[in-house]
Amino acid sequence: MSSIPLSFNPKLLADAHPASDELEISVFGKGIGECVVAHVGNGDWIIIDSFLHDTDPVGRVYLDSLGVPPDKVKCIVVTHWHNDHICGIADLVKFYRFSKVCLPLSLENAEFYKILLRALSPGERKQTSPLREFARMVDALETDGDRESRISYVAHASTLYECASSNVNVKAWSPSSASISHCLHTLLKDLGELMQTCKRARKPNEISVVTSIDDKVSGFLLGGDLEISSNVNMGWLHIVRAQVQPIKSSVFKVPHHGSSTGHEPSVYTNLLNKSPISVVTRYASGKKKLPDDEDIERLKLHASSVFCTAKIGKVRHSQKQKELERMFSNIYKHSQTPSQVRVRTKLRTQQFKVDLFGGATKL
Repeated sequence: MSSIPLSFNPKLLADAHPASDELEISVFGKGIGECVVAHVGNGDWIIIDSFLHDTDPVGRVYLDSLGVPPDKVKCIVVTHWHNDHICGIADLVKFYRFSKVCLPLSLENAEFYKILLRALSPGERKQTSPLREFARMVDALETDGDRESRISYVAHASTLYECASSNVNVKAWSPSSASISHCLHTLLKDLGELMQTCKRARKPNEISVVTSIDDKVSGFLLGGDLEISSNVNMGWLHIVRAQVQPIKSSVFKVPHHGSSTGHEPSVYTNLLNKSPISVVTRYASGKKKLPDDEDIERLKLHASSVFCTAKIGKVRHSQKQKELERMFSNIYKHSQTPSQVRVRTKLRTQQFKVDLFGGATKL
């Protein structure tokens, strides 16, 4: 494992572009924002979620630095519509016009678009802004006339990408049927009762898409923001109890920024190899920063190594510094340089190499 200052200039790194027989996941974060860019072999890529680096989606910035042509991005996965996962998705969909766009199956229901229309109303509240980005993405697809051909609504065991020559598969493992039904029920109830707020539209974690990338031997499990549920037919319990499961992975993108709400112990026994490499993105907004000290200790118990897209710890500021931080918080969050945790392996070797860029760190 090495630590290198973040730069999207591939000339600074001799091994910047993965070999055709390598798998890679690059997990990007900057305190508020998560994006995973994955090389799935043969020069093909997928992008999972998005946030902005300055004014551009971080996934495109990274792939442009590697000289990846637009037709090599095979699919863009929108795990759910929280603001820290969806900013810049519309621009990605426009630019990578040959890619499949994968969305949680519950969004196939026409009633969801009633909520989109409300989100676009003059009285829209700030909390519904992620739905605006979602609506821009849909508009971009409709403008090009290829919404029906490009959108793929995914659920448990849906295939997103497969390559026969390399035996690489990318699959979705959520949402479950029960999660989809529950989401639609609560959204419709919200639609009828809360004419101004659409509170339920701001809680989409229960239908977040979990993705796996494997070469028939091992691979990566990417947890999105899927949370646990007391209902065995929803959340992580549905995946670990299902008859069809992903091949056990050796690398785990931890769900929901390491929060206890996304921790299901049986994931480590049923879906992951012993002592996996875990990668978690920092969420540094609001009163509760994630992961906290308890989260970190729990993650370490289950992994050989835990890597995070930002250093953990409180920074002490003077009162004047705090006032300036409040004044410029939005500008700071927007312009902050993203960090990157990059994990690579040759196909069917299970030998993983981790590189850290920017503020990414080993916990």
